[in-house]
Amino acid sequence: MIRLYAIFAVAVVPVMGAAATAQSPVQLAAGPGQTTVVAVCSGCHAPTLVVGRRQTKVEWKKMVESMVDRGAQADDAQVAEIVDYLFANYGYDPAAK
Repeated sequence: MIRLYAIFAVAVVPVMGAAATAQSPVQLAAGPGQTTVVAVCSGCHAPTLVVGRRQTKVEWKKMVESMVDRGAQADDAQVAEIVDYLFANYGYDPAAK
């Protein structure tokens, strides 16, 4: 039985590690405001948390303001820049349908 575990550890575990390494990491869309999003948002969570999320500009604004209320350090200009970035790259406009 010990030999079976040794074979598993030698043959399978490195392959599993290589597969995990081969996956490309999620990245934020490039554009104006990306640096501010990373600087402000990464203090509490991965900034890539927004990738795949679609919200209206009003929803993004409420989300960012709630993060500031919870302790994110951003002034009004940074909040506006973050909201503009999030809407431009991860926005949802119901009127566009």
